[in-house]
Amino acid sequence: MADKKISQLTGATTPLAGTEVLPIVQSGATVKVSVDNLTAGRPISATDISATKTLVVGESTGIIDTQIIKLWRGSGGGGQFGTIVTNGNGLSLSGSSGYVSLQNNVFVTSTDITNTSGNYIQGTAAKGVNFTANTPAAGMTSQLLNWYEEGTWTPGQGGGVTVVGSYSSSGTYTRVGRQVTVHFVVSGSTSIAIGSGSNFITGLPFASSSGVYFVGSSVNSSATQSTNPFLLNNVIYSAEAISAVASIHGTITYTI
Repeated sequence: MADKKISQLTGATTPLAGTEVLPIVQSGATVKVSVDNLTAGRPISATDISATKTLVVGESTGIIDTQIIKLWRGSGGGGQFGTIVTNGNGLSLSGSSGYVSLQNNVFVTSTDITNTSGNYIQGTAAKGVNFTANTPAAGMTSQLLNWYEEGTWTPGQGGGVTVVGSYSSSGTYTRVGRQVTVHFVVSGSTSIAIGSGSNFITGLPFASSSGVYFVGSSVNSSATQSTNPFLLNNVIYSAEAISAVASIHGTITYTI
């Protein structure tokens, strides 16, 4: 057969079967090698792998079928560790010993998710825990718990407060969903007093529903006097008068 340039050769049928033989020079000698042996034992980049519905992960005994990925323990571990099953909604996980570890301290069992040390972090605002599996009351508008917060706030001095000396105040709050509970302490360095029906605290940490009254718990002073505060247009009012005392404490719960 006459010598030919490579460009003159007839093209091979592809894909190759792997048994085709090529000449190579090895240690100064011309020898032959099969196509299969050209890449045998060489690592393959993950970017060169494409998967459709079948993917083999782990030891050679692992068989992945259709849309199921079976995970096998490493060398010497033996046995199937768990499975990842794809479906129309994402991935479902199961383990041969009842759980799959998502990270060092998070475990998924057949009924629960357990986090042994870290926090569950909300990734998107307005998303949270969905309780739609529960049967709601007829007037239900939402079954999503998407807010929890606690902190401090500074109660402002209302116009119905009489202060002798300097005014001081402090407060804490807890918000769960749309419900806010505030605790407050207002004081005068000498004394503080409230008139009946007077506004005495402003500056709530969250604005309330406008124009609606909210009944709070009793406001107790050091003189054991009490009143029933109520909330109107983001201002706390006192239903009864409290005579001059050192400080007034109270709690009120409202909806935003």
